[in-house]
Amino acid sequence: MKARQLLVSSAAATSCMTAFSYLVSNLKKENFREPALLAVLASNVHADLAGSVWAKPVGWLSHYVFGAAWSPLQYGFHRIRKSKASNKEAASFGVFGGLTAALAWHLMFKLAKFPPENRRGHFYRHLILAHIVYSLSFWQLIKKDITDQADQTPRFLPAHIHAKGIL
Repeated sequence: MKARQLLVSSAAATSCMTAFSYLVSNLKKENFREPALLAVLASNVHADLAGSVWAKPVGWLSHYVFGAAWSPLQYGFHRIRKSKASNKEAASFGVFGGLTAALAWHLMFKLAKFPPENRRGHFYRHLILAHIVYSLSFWQLIKKDITDQADQTPRFLPAHIHAKGIL
């Protein structure tokens, strides 16, 4: 899979996850909007962003960068599990992603001087569901590539990494 295809798949999966988060936020009257929360956290780190027109774009960009950074991990996981790759596998990876994200968010909230308000337990449980949505969406976009490619080196990884058995 080319890096461009990976980025497009990751952006689409992140968009599905974000739409899910915004929908649940509206239904539950809770703040589960990851880009908005990231904007507040970015404002904590960079005082110049507080109240700036740049806070929201930084939150959105950060969210998509995290999605893009996560996608090679999921892609590699599915390539390794190629013979067993399925929606169930993707959902399982989503649970792992959600737990990882909950830990990362917890640390960001703890380190922030003025963390955004939300009910943390509800938010962390939501993250697991949102990452299942991400993983299932991403899987639907990449599964043809996984099943079509025999043991070929992914194009976005150097050949020597694959040759050493890392992936």
